[in-house]
Amino acid sequence: MIFTLQNITFLIAIVGAVFGVFLYFKNPQEKLQTEDAVLGLEIKNLNRNLEDKFSSLKESIELIKNNDLHELKGMFQMHVQNQNVSEREISAKLASLDTKIEFLLKK
Repeated sequence: MIFTLQNITFLIAIVGAVFGVFLYFKNPQEKLQTEDAVLGLEIKNLNRNLEDKFSSLKESIELIKNNDLHELKGMFQMHVQNQNVSEREISAKLASLDTKIEFLLKK
């Protein structure tokens, strides 16, 4: 093979064309890879932020639930005690009325 100016120019043109095609397809792929990496980091940050918000929300809900359950339990116990007192008062009044009715019927 004789290396003439035309052959060398043709060889450089072919190598340049191959290199140009390689860069044409390589650069968009690298650009897409960097965009994918950035998007992946943004999604991870978003997930982390959402997990933080939902974990604090979950803790708040559990705190409210526990406090309300204790409050409701206390209110229920107080209602039962008040009901017991009310039943005793009603029993005493009924017994008093029964005694008075019996006394009046004997006369």
